[in-house]
Amino acid sequence: MKGHPRELPDLPSTWSAFGHELAGLRAAKRLTQRQVALASGGQISKSSLQRYEQGEPLPWEKAAVLDSIYACRGWATAGVAHLAAASWKWRPGTADTFFVHRWPAEVSGWVWIGVLPEPRAADQPHTLSLRWGPWSRQVREPVPAAGLALCTGKDVDGDGRAAPCHVTSSRKVSVLFGVHKPPPELRSIDVRDGWT
Repeated sequence: MKGHPRELPDLPSTWSAFGHELAGLRAAKRLTQRQVALASGGQISKSSLQRYEQGEPLPWEKAAVLDSIYACRGWATAGVAHLAAASWKWRPGTADTFFVHRWPAEVSGWVWIGVLPEPRAADQPHTLSLRWGPWSRQVREPVPAAGLALCTGKDVDGDGRAAPCHVTSSRKVSVLFGVHKPPPELRSIDVRDGWT
């Protein structure tokens, strides 16, 4: 990896391991916590970074900031999604029929959209409409109670600006966006083909 003296670590299984690896990425770049805080433009404080490195869960939007500072090709974002997916459950307050997400511009490879149905709508067909930049794709599938992952590919956004991905569902769902491999509990569908 350009400007990075070590390979990226595997995705962590605990927030503590994630924090340890974050500290390792920072050390590999020879940055202090104060320098990272300054480079973040006020989005991450030195004390917050210290807590994240000690195992406090890192919010998704802060992960994208660290991905950029550490030039770690979306590893922090992938780690947050991986850890969030491990404890992802249906929450009525998060259910909706419309969602918008931007994967960090530097992320490339597999990305996925996890969909959890309302408990009463498990195994019922859902129409999921995706609009990502100029592209559109529609999927009509039964969504199992354990969830469904729509998997596709993403290239690095050359201009540094990530296009938003809009997800519309015919029924209320909870949605989780991730990178790399989706959780094995979710039934995965490859949706790389069929975009118009």
